[in-house]
Amino acid sequence: MTPEQVKAYRLMDNRSHQETSWDEELLGPELFDLKGLDFDLSLTGFDSAEIDSLLADATHLHLSGYVLLDAESRPAGIAMLAAARAAGLTTSVDPQAAALLTDPTGFLAAIDGVDLLLPNTAELAALTGAPDPASANTLLGNVGAVALTRGPDGACWIDRNGIVSVPADPVDSVDTTGAGDAFDAATLINWLAGAAPSDVLRAGVAAGSSAVTRLGAQPVSRR
Repeated sequence: MTPEQVKAYRLMDNRSHQETSWDEELLGPELFDLKGLDFDLSLTGFDSAEIDSLLADATHLHLSGYVLLDAESRPAGIAMLAAARAAGLTTSVDPQAAALLTDPTGFLAAIDGVDLLLPNTAELAALTGAPDPASANTLLGNVGAVALTRGPDGACWIDRNGIVSVPADPVDSVDTTGAGDAFDAATLINWLAGAAPSDVLRAGVAAGSSAVTRLGAQPVSRR
């Protein structure tokens, strides 16, 4: 490893668990070259044997963006993504919280090499500066594809082949809690099964639309 790579790794590792500003000059060019190197898997709370056991029968790792947005859990998330890729798994990340994406360059460095990113329009705007699907093309240098949720406007799939869009049927929305998670689950199941992007999106939109028609994880008010 070059001295620059070591510095980038230490910054990414953030062993002190203190909030640290991402060094764009180091992480931008260097993080790509760190792929394939040995990451400190102890940061995940598991030893290497336990990690191997967890990944042995897996084909895909999906990671919540919250893991990467928190300074304490970020090193573990990065380590798990690296371990999954090394084990031959496909990977996906949902950014989860537009309000917390205050350092888009750092977040993109952390997910560099991920196969599928699943943002909503607010999260896309936080990462690219614009909510329109075309802006997701700027993310394709970091991820293989983007599955963008657009609420009542449906969803889009963006990859090197272009943009595929599907509409959402009108529904009576009761509670949007969990709609994104439902979209993620159906999208990943169908994508991993080899479905075409349009069919992947239709399944995801149908699941998300169904989720909003009933109460989610929020408790019913007793007032």
